[in-house]
Amino acid sequence: MTKRTFPFELSDIAFHPGETLQEVLEANSMSQKELADRTGITKKTVQEIVQGRASLSAPAAVALEKVLGIKATFWLNLQAGYKADLARIEAQGGGSEMNSPNETVPLCNDGETGNVESGCP
Repeated sequence: MTKRTFPFELSDIAFHPGETLQEVLEANSMSQKELADRTGITKKTVQEIVQGRASLSAPAAVALEKVLGIKATFWLNLQAGYKADLARIEAQGGGSEMNSPNETVPLCNDGETGNVESGCP
């Protein structure tokens, strides 16, 4: 069995689905405002999802599926993976207090790779 190596520990980083959403918007030359108008999700909520400050709900995932053509399960799996990664980071002592699923999770961009991490300085 071949061991794969990465330049970082995967368990130390959590990627919010908003990062992927932003990439999809850019690839489709679509603004956050246009996405909000076409999905019925408020512009503020779209912005908060993209910035990693809001969770992606099931109704929002279905709306994204209708507009972007990317299955709702894809978006929900990204959200579930993100929450699992945050829990793993917390269990390893990488954060201070565990936030409830409805609370905002403090995140920051590492500035180099664009990765969003929890427990930033």
